[in-house]
Amino acid sequence: MKDSFDKGYTLIELMIVMAVVAVLSGISIFAMQGARASARDGQRKGDLEAIRSALELYKSDCGFYPQASGNDFEDTFGSSFTNTDGTDFNGDSCPAGGTRTYLNDVPADPQTTNDYRYNSTSNFTYELCTVLEEPPTTTQSCSGSYGNYRVTNP
Repeated sequence: MKDSFDKGYTLIELMIVMAVVAVLSGISIFAMQGARASARDGQRKGDLEAIRSALELYKSDCGFYPQASGNDFEDTFGSSFTNTDGTDFNGDSCPAGGTRTYLNDVPADPQTTNDYRYNSTSNFTYELCTVLEEPPTTTQSCSGSYGNYRVTNP
């Protein structure tokens, strides 16, 4: 005849199951951190491509790239990349004239305080830089040794 104690689990069995669940949870949390960092890096790369596209539209209208007036893109262009008076951002003449918005909202880094840097090396070249959490195998440092990922004009 079976005793009433034979129907349940022992304390040791419950503790072993809880320990296994805790170990599996810990492993999955660390695995997710890498996926999140990779997703943020993807957003950073996408943001730089959106900025590059806006710069190409600007060059199409004006015939040259705007000159940088600050270290990061937002310092140079504010919260939106808009040309309102027919001149570029340093007062040079831009033949397109009128108000043209090239980028409604200037993107910001998804997590850190790192900014997207814009360096205009001349009227016809520029570089956009950022810091990736998972650096590429070949580091592409920018002017002033900022960042580990760089996009230049095509």
